[in-house]
Amino acid sequence: MATRGRGRPSGAPYDRKLRAETLLDAAERAIRTSGGTVSIADVAREAGFARSACYAVFPTKADLLRALSRRHADRVITGSWQEGMVGKPRDQLRAFANLVIDWITAEPDLYIALDRDLTAKERLDHGIFDLLAEVTEEHLRAMVPDDRMKQIAPIWSRLATGGVLMVINWWSSTRNITREELVGYIVESFATGIASVPRFATANS
Repeated sequence: MATRGRGRPSGAPYDRKLRAETLLDAAERAIRTSGGTVSIADVAREAGFARSACYAVFPTKADLLRALSRRHADRVITGSWQEGMVGKPRDQLRAFANLVIDWITAEPDLYIALDRDLTAKERLDHGIFDLLAEVTEEHLRAMVPDDRMKQIAPIWSRLATGGVLMVINWWSSTRNITREELVGYIVESFATGIASVPRFATANS
């Protein structure tokens, strides 16, 4: 439960986590309506709050988008890295590709808003790509618990995550192969790469 700091106007305490979730819900609705150009004021209006209530939780638009990226990255990762899939890279890749396709197809404006580059003042340094890559890196290190993996995991995780996102972006605009074919190509291409990671780590040690 959050309370107001010394020197601020008095007011009822509020649940910061609940307010953050309410604002993230409002941000999603605003982006679906107006695209990624929405402002903090737009989000506050959509949520029915004063701008100051929004700034108290998310001081900048970048902070808001970063939290929104975390929300959606967590959803994709939770579905892709289920306990029953550990040690089964093809199942993990298939789930990841399908979840990303579902999300981009259902939420194109939201995906663009979370993937785009912001101004230098509000650079989104932990957007959806960065968060997905970081979690993929963590799982690679867990799969191959070797000091040599520390060198290759950051590189391969970003190659894999970026590659999957770029291929899905391309497919979304062309649709010149079926979804099943697309997912199959992704799974086989990157599963082969995952199998080679230990060898790459050894070669670069």
